[in-house]
Amino acid sequence: MMGTVTESRRARPVRRDRGMVTLEILILFPALLGLVMFVAQVALLYFAKQAALAAAEQGVRVAAADGTVADPYAGVPQGIQAAKDFAATTSGSILTIGPSGVTSPAPNPATNQIQITVTGKAANLISIINLNVSQTAQGSVEKFTSLGSP
Repeated sequence: MMGTVTESRRARPVRRDRGMVTLEILILFPALLGLVMFVAQVALLYFAKQAALAAAEQGVRVAAADGTVADPYAGVPQGIQAAKDFAATTSGSILTIGPSGVTSPAPNPATNQIQITVTGKAANLISIINLNVSQTAQGSVEKFTSLGSP
């Protein structure tokens, strides 16, 4: 009979364990929420970088094609504007580009290259984080020449 009483006492839940699930959830929930927000922030940063790179590439394509025979680098201002327009239309609020966010160094005729850099800020979920994004694209200038000239 003694063994029966001891077994029945073991089967009952111990009162000091009550509320432990609530405490565990209270401890784990902020960590889980932080992890989810971190993953979302990394995704926003990745998308902002891709949007900046696509805008820079679009600017280089326009700048390389809009040159003239007399000045193959005349298309650089149009390329800068095309990069700004492309970033504004495609990225929405994920990438914010300021007034001086699209730049191009002086073209180097020796290398026959155009380079456009798009710089901006990625959207953030936590306001204390400042995520700057900068992507550069480079391409050759389309130069029209006559037959037999270099």
